[in-house]
Amino acid sequence: MKKTYCLLYMLGLLAFTSCVDDEGNNTMSDVNEAKIEGIEDSYYKVADVENLEIPVKVTGTLSGDDQSSFDYMWYLCAKDVGGTKHVHTVISNDKDLSYPLTNIRPGTYSIYFRATDKATKLIYEKNCLLKVISPYVRGFYLYGDKADGTVGIDFVSMLEERDTTVIADMFENTRGIKHAKNLFFTGCSGMGASKADLEHLYAVTDDGSYPLTHSSSESKIAFAETDFNEMAWPTISTIKKPLKVLDIWPHAYGSGNTMRSRTSRYVLTDQAMFFGSLYQGESYGNPANCYVQGDDKLVELAPYAFYPDNSGYTSAVYFFDRTNHKFVKIANTYSANTNLADAPENGQGAFWLKQTEYTPVRDLVYGENGKGNNGASYALMNDADGKYYVYIFRAASAYQFVKMTSKN
Repeated sequence: MKKTYCLLYMLGLLAFTSCVDDEGNNTMSDVNEAKIEGIEDSYYKVADVENLEIPVKVTGTLSGDDQSSFDYMWYLCAKDVGGTKHVHTVISNDKDLSYPLTNIRPGTYSIYFRATDKATKLIYEKNCLLKVISPYVRGFYLYGDKADGTVGIDFVSMLEERDTTVIADMFENTRGIKHAKNLFFTGCSGMGASKADLEHLYAVTDDGSYPLTHSSSESKIAFAETDFNEMAWPTISTIKKPLKVLDIWPHAYGSGNTMRSRTSRYVLTDQAMFFGSLYQGESYGNPANCYVQGDDKLVELAPYAFYPDNSGYTSAVYFFDRTNHKFVKIANTYSANTNLADAPENGQGAFWLKQTEYTPVRDLVYGENGKGNNGASYALMNDADGKYYVYIFRAASAYQFVKMTSKN
């Protein structure tokens, strides 16, 4: 009998418990859901030139077009350079984004937009891709003196499907150099070659030459640590340091700005021309503008070098000897200690290599290498009678100087 009463008591207790209403669980309320419009799947922008502008419309199922019902946040997501860690950076707390791309490196980023309901704290999110390109991959530099007399560098950006844009005052001229004369770029080392020490943008002034840092992803140009005088070791007494670098050949090749020669460099200075082999690091011995190795009897070279401009590799470079009025070549390209030698002469052809064959003697006024016409080079010559001539030729190799045309 006692067992029956216990069972009835337990059943009654359960029945009483099931009749209690849970007011918290049964209370229902509508949620102010956000609809986000105006954000595209991806954006394609130029660093340092353009802003990322994204106007957004947020509509609540309860609040309608009342934009004050939500708090807003934009953040940028990117991996750390060279790693896998994601870095989130808040870039705005406004509903409509206006983000200047002045402090962002070229690359691909994720952009997230969040609308947080102020009453319920529920978050609604939408994301897109941002592809940032550098404005410095296509265009040219403007180099000269600014109003205060110091050297300045601007860049004219000429990207495809973008308006031409001038980016002013890129050069951090911390040394206050003045009197701009020339600006040239050596090119990048390329695949399979160790980095060359003189791989830089060079600013030449009346007083000196200065290697500058260069990167298509950076918005500023600064002075580099490299100094040619620390790589040149002339032993002849006529050469006195410091040496002013006027040009370095071969120049850059193609859209990748690759060095044409991965094995040798030709450096023209205010006192002499030096040849450097890159087989065992970059270093320069005695001047190469002589006809006997190590001789102090230097000849004057015109400030132009001739080589095929349509090739990614240069095996030989020709020069014009102003002292002896003739086209010449480097005798040995495997050693830093080398000298000039006569270019291969196969008779007059389109023209003589030795300009003393003409009366009056002809001399080089200007030289240039072209990509067209099978990599031909062009030389503008003149004589004492005031007549001008154009030579067209191809400096194919150390053994092939192909004369193509001579025009009066």
